Amino acid sequence: MSTEYSLLNSVEDLIGRLIVAAERKISQSVEPDMAILSLGFPSPREATNEELSKLQPFYIDLLQNIGELQEESILKRLDSSEDEASLLLYVLEFPLMVLSARKDVSGFSRCDVEEAFEIPLIAARVVLNEILLRWCRKAIANQQKHCVSVVSSAVCLLSSISQASSNGIISVSKSKKQMRNCIFQDDNDEEGFISLRKDLVNVVSRNDAKVQLIANSVLLQQHILVELYGDHDKAMSILVQAGDKHPFGEALNRIKDELGPQLYMNLNVIIYGDKIPLHYRMNVPEPQQFSHKNCDSRNPAYPCGRNGCNNPGKQRCGRCKLVLYCSRECQRAHWAEHKQSCRSKSSVNESKVKAAETAARLSKSPALIEQDRLLAENPQVNYVIVMPSGKMDVGFALPHPMGKFMFSMYRKKAPTMPAAVYQMYKWLVDTHPKLKDIIRKQLTAEYGIDPLSDVAKNGEMS
Repeated sequence: MSTEYSLLNSVEDLIGRLIVAAERKISQSVEPDMAILSLGFPSPREATNEELSKLQPFYIDLLQNIGELQEESILKRLDSSEDEASLLLYVLEFPLMVLSARKDVSGFSRCDVEEAFEIPLIAARVVLNEILLRWCRKAIANQQKHCVSVVSSAVCLLSSISQASSNGIISVSKSKKQMRNCIFQDDNDEEGFISLRKDLVNVVSRNDAKVQLIANSVLLQQHILVELYGDHDKAMSILVQAGDKHPFGEALNRIKDELGPQLYMNLNVIIYGDKIPLHYRMNVPEPQQFSHKNCDSRNPAYPCGRNGCNNPGKQRCGRCKLVLYCSRECQRAHWAEHKQSCRSKSSVNESKVKAAETAARLSKSPALIEQDRLLAENPQVNYVIVMPSGKMDVGFALPHPMGKFMFSMYRKKAPTMPAAVYQMYKWLVDTHPKLKDIIRKQLTAEYGIDPLSDVAKNGEMS
């Protein structure tokens, strides 16, 4: 099995990987964020323009498949399973995460890429898709039905509306329209904000809510109010007068070590103003405005879409409207490369989907890659049970050489033999019975087989 994942290259390739992600139950993994490894994407804070250029044809292909009037839109797969939803949302969120990292508006992106953002029209098309944004708002309202990675992406995508506006990717009027239509769900501003805040209280109160989800849940409220009213002081006044402060304060307190003192205090100011409770205060001089590293004006100049040209893009491709060019000369020079993705997408090629499924199954699951890494770092154990964040992982070590040999054999056979997965499960649970649910989820994520399924329990070993 291969441990390397190639970059996504088409909608069919994405669908194939989504199907395999659902088979492997990636959303049930203790660390579902590992599933994004199967996309072959770089880290958002490390993604260069060269890497974005390689992804551009895929995104053009994808965005022509999620139009508002597309009956077979890939967005329908958001309701197929939590596994497909978590991966698809990350794909849609990725360009906006790169933009956020480049601009460093939150204070925790730590991006070192000093390049102008190269795919603004792609990011704009994502945040202007009302079907997607309404789905995200509904996911936040029904957060208890979704895994944490789905909720985290939903919050991030809604927060990206104001970010796209502040960076000149969409107009302020369009940003306000999206917020009122999709986030406030056509309620008046006051009722819409109260409803959103109530839902975000439930989001940050989740036991599995991590640093980015909690921070973005606080920032989303500020971003919306500042964008709607164009007045930072008025936005802060509304936030300080709002109720339900304690759940946000408690959530921030849980992650304060990961945030660092300055960002922790800045987020508390959004919730409490200058009345931060003493037990939430930290020893920092004064709360500061968030920095805007590598940040342009509200109307920045984004670069030409032809590789190697850094002149400001002035005109869009007339057909896909997703690539900027500085001149007709550059557009003509880029056409040989661009024309393959710049076309109307009539339907999904099912044979290509099947081929993508097969290729995805031949690659190790991200959870299995992580297990191999942990075993390489801890050669004294035979397996590592990955515990939820904040808890120490549990090593499984067999004392007898024959036991070590048998367990190693099961691991080698497990990718193609469900019965071996069941044998591993029995051995691990006999030693750690209180961790049986975690072990079951982890093995399912690693091998795509539920160890307690009939095919695993009743399968034959060879």
